[in-house]
Amino acid sequence: RAESQFMLGKELLVAPVVEKGAELKRVYLPQGEWIFFGDGVSKYTGGQWIDFPVTLETIPLFVKAGSIIPMMPVMQYINEQKNHPIILKIFSRNTGKASFHLYEDDGSTNNYKKEIFSKTEIVCDFGKDRTVLTIDTREMNGYETEVRNFLIEIPLVAKPGRVMVNGEKVKA
Repeated sequence: RAESQFMLGKELLVAPVVEKGAELKRVYLPQGEWIFFGDGVSKYTGGQWIDFPVTLETIPLFVKAGSIIPMMPVMQYINEQKNHPIILKIFSRNTGKASFHLYEDDGSTNNYKKEIFSKTEIVCDFGKDRTVLTIDTREMNGYETEVRNFLIEIPLVAKPGRVMVNGEKVKA
């Protein structure tokens, strides 16, 4: 029964363990390819039930392959860190594109109701032998964010042959 699991958006599937002493969690994965969020690389074929090994420390959290998951550091209150980095965790797939619009507002007023925001389009193009990430210029509609730092995380099984930023090779 899939009643004890839920989707968080279109990209994340959460299957909490609610049985004491459980060692396996039976999870239904919808169609498509799914990746265990915990290690970022263990892949599962959707459209079927799987028995996922669990411990007290394990949360069965799966992400659809080809997804961009934005994250940020833990903060105790809004704007605790004025210029916090945006963490983009990218879960690759063999081919295709993924896109995401990063929406930001001041987080403390109702100005978002007046359409005062900043938006950045992020596109990831997955190829057979390469992944290309494009972070477009911010569209600002009355709200100006700090200069934003991005931390890119792409979980991989093997070390990439090279990493380039704006056409220049990055040192290891």
